[in-house]
Formats: sequence, C-alpha cells, structure tokens
Amino acid sequence: MMLWDGSPHRWFGPDHPPCCLMAAIDDGTGKLLAAPFFPFEGYSGYLWLLKEMVKKYGIPMIIYQDRHGALHRKDNHWSLEEQLAGRQEPTQVGLALEALGVQSISALSPEAKGKVKKLFTILQDRVGAEPRLRGIVTMEEANGFLQSTFLKAFNRRFAVRPRESQKAWREVSKNLDLHRIISFRYAATVGKDDTVRLGGLILDIP
Repeated sequence: MMLWDGSPHRWFGPDHPPCCLMAAIDDGTGKLLAAPFFPFEGYSGYLWLLKEMVKKYGIPMIIYQDRHGALHRKDNHWSLEEQLAGRQEPTQVGLALEALGVQSISALSPEAKGKVKKLFTILQDRVGAEPRLRGIVTMEEANGFLQSTFLKAFNRRFAVRPRESQKAWREVSKNLDLHRIISFRYAATVGKDDTVRLGGLILDIP
C-alpha cells in the first residue's frame, strides 16, 4: 500500500508565493517514492505521481488517500448515463486507478493519514531549508534538486527494510499504454465534418 497527498505551503520562504509539494510514500518501508512541486494540488500532480511511480516501481495494489476533489467526487450531479449505469463516473485520477486495477481507500479523517502527515512535517523542515541554502527559489530548480539529490538522501535516512522481501508491486504489462491510461480523458462526439469539439477547441480528425 502507498499513501499520497499534497501540502500547500510557502516552501521557498515568506517572500515567495506558495506552491504545493506532492508526495507519495510506501506504507511498509517509509520510502519516499516521488515528490514534485506543482502550483496547486490537483489532477495534474496526482497523475504525474502515478505515472512516475508506475514507471519506476510497478503498479501498487492499494492507494490510501484523502477526499480531495481531484481524488473523490464531491458533487451530487448524476448525468443520464451515470443514472443508467448506477454509479457516478470517478475523477480523472480515479479513471486511471480503475484502468490499472488499483484499489483506492479514502480516509475519513485527518488522523487516519497520520503517516503521510508526519512525512510532510519532516519535509517542511528539510525541503523548506535545503533549497534556500542552495539559492533555489523556483519550482523548476527545486524539482531538479528533489530528483537528483533529495529523494536518495531522504530514503537513506528514513526508509527501512521491508519485513518480507517479496515484491508487492505488480509488473506493468507490455500491452498497457501508460500515456493513454494515465492522462486526461474526455468523452466527445465526432461531427459530420470529421471534427471533435472539446471546450473551446476544434480538433480535425485526419
């Protein structure tokens, strides 16, 4: 099982605008699996985390998460298609998890996510200080620092060996198109002029 969350904070000091550190942690080992900065907590960050983890480690069995709007539908609107199907469509992240066969469990209280909250307490102490000491004040620079240096150092310090050596991550089948599965997906109708209208876009189909 893995846990993930986002933490909005003034990560680069009071003189810089806030942004959100997204992070995923392995429940069994405490290993920090991935951690990028994004402007805010939302679909893009969670889909990036999911794709990064799947490419590096495989497909997790269970993801434990909160009830953020990017992860859990909060509206009471049911389309006609949803009424006929007897269920609401999941979010964009939920669609990707379903396609990968990942079970998601939503925490019902902040206390239920104690491990990931503790993680962000540690990260606010370390990630908040180390980039500033290196003169890093942008998300792009900070993401480079996280990937090249910080994750390895963090895991050497805090990750522990698993009790069982058997790998719990499922291997990714060669038939799975991760770029298609872990992406934004929308239903649209092809017009008689061989175009698809999506929002303000008109897409020509060759």
